[in-house]
Amino acid sequence: MVLRVVKVLYFGLVQSAVGTPQEEITLAEGTRLGDLLDLLVQRHGEPLRAILLTRDGRLKSLARLMVDGKPASEMGGLEAQLGGSTEVCVLVRVDPMLGGSKDLFG
Repeated sequence: MVLRVVKVLYFGLVQSAVGTPQEEITLAEGTRLGDLLDLLVQRHGEPLRAILLTRDGRLKSLARLMVDGKPASEMGGLEAQLGGSTEVCVLVRVDPMLGGSKDLFG
């Protein structure tokens, strides 16, 4: 089995939820971005889940994932393979027009 270390960088609200600006995660070859996200939510619990995922487990519209500097949405979203990837950025876009935090935490 081939293993790869991926650096995960956290920004803004996500960094506050996980309590660190970055961490390194060892992943098996063939790991999808969604698998990594599941692992991160298991590791960091409810605070991270509440910020990134809807109640039915989909990525919230304000959540942004970048893989090696490219938007994950342009690489297949959560189905994107992390094969040769070295860095994943996790953040939440803050929209001042929301007027509250329901869209982030609801």
